[in-house]
Amino acid sequence: MRLDKYLKVSRIIKRRTLAKEVADNGRILVNSRVAKSSTKLSEGDIIEIQFGNKIVVIKVLELRDSTKKEDASNMFEIISEVQIKYDIVPNKTFLLGFSQGTILSYSIALNHPEKVQKVIALSGYVNPDLLPENLTTMDYSKLDFFISHGNVDQVIPVEWANKAPKFLNNLQIKNCYQEYPVGHGVAPKNFFDFKKWIEERL
Repeated sequence: MRLDKYLKVSRIIKRRTLAKEVADNGRILVNSRVAKSSTKLSEGDIIEIQFGNKIVVIKVLELRDSTKKEDASNMFEIISEVQIKYDIVPNKTFLLGFSQGTILSYSIALNHPEKVQKVIALSGYVNPDLLPENLTTMDYSKLDFFISHGNVDQVIPVEWANKAPKFLNNLQIKNCYQEYPVGHGVAPKNFFDFKKWIEERL
């Protein structure tokens, strides 16, 4: 089904002419690629639409040629709504966590890989209790991790952290792992290393 028709039938955008205009102005991404009104959709596709200062991320659940008003919402799932406050690129989202923030960053990225592409995981570890049950069937092709840990960390043992590369490699997730001669903190070299890692991916 064409993108503009889907947006109209699902009532995400009520008029097809408006849906066509929004798409052809480059304000819609489908699976992280700029879409046109004629872009063909499939079930499971992820659509990102910029409405003014807000980006709405939608997952396509059903394709129908027509639908009743009360059933239209069954055609899609709203994944997130993001307010644009900074000059961000919608299809590139970086997430940085430290310590418990890293534990949560792993969980968010592995449960919702459609929301996050790049993760900086500092002084934390992967908590199996926070992972999805369907790990092996998830699409992690766009995930990329920078992982670092202090090799004399007295809060979270380095042995917990250095299990992450093997875990991610088994899922074919890109990752970079570094250790630094510090405790539970971020060494200056650590900062400049992940800063360079980010810059290379912008």
